Amino acid sequence: VAALLAPGHSGAIRIPRRAHISLARESGPGYIYCCHNSTGGLVQQVSPRLTGVFLLVDDGQWEHEFVTDEALADFHDALVAGCNTRVEQGHATISWIEEWELMRAEEDGSGETGVAILSVTDARDVFSSVTEAVEMVLEKAKRKFEARRWAEHHVVVFDNASALTTAERVADVAAGFEREELGAIDLILCAHGDDLTQVWPT
Repeated sequence: VAALLAPGHSGAIRIPRRAHISLARESGPGYIYCCHNSTGGLVQQVSPRLTGVFLLVDDGQWEHEFVTDEALADFHDALVAGCNTRVEQGHATISWIEEWELMRAEEDGSGETGVAILSVTDARDVFSSVTEAVEMVLEKAKRKFEARRWAEHHVVVFDNASALTTAERVADVAAGFEREELGAIDLILCAHGDDLTQVWPT
């Protein structure tokens, strides 16, 4: 990509991605969201093309990013096809290409060559971030479990996909909930590899 760019121009670095499609409800109005959900709008744009409620189980860390309309359209088609496969076959894994923008800076006249990397991130309070993530998942679990009784025990499992979401932090957040606030949820666990930790009730 870099070799094709003139100074001041930008291009797209192609990033392969994979994810599973989880089915929350097969009937009803279509809706899909992803694990981190902060750019959920790009995912949710295909909701009118779906029947049922789905979750894109991606790595939960990378934002969804597209430079070209073609790549975004291909992503949406892959989502719809994956959701249909999930309903028909009981499981679905999809692949797609995302794009990160690469910009070639203007020449500064110094004659120097090389690569400059600019990395920008938000500064966020760790506990607030974990609280936001835990509350979002629990709210969705409450709605699912209130619809009907799925099993003798309703269990929510947090997967430690991020170094921030430790069992201790999830337990600290869950400790702030009263029993009635969690509705039909009976147990909250945190998974780290093959290890399971009960974080609620304590």
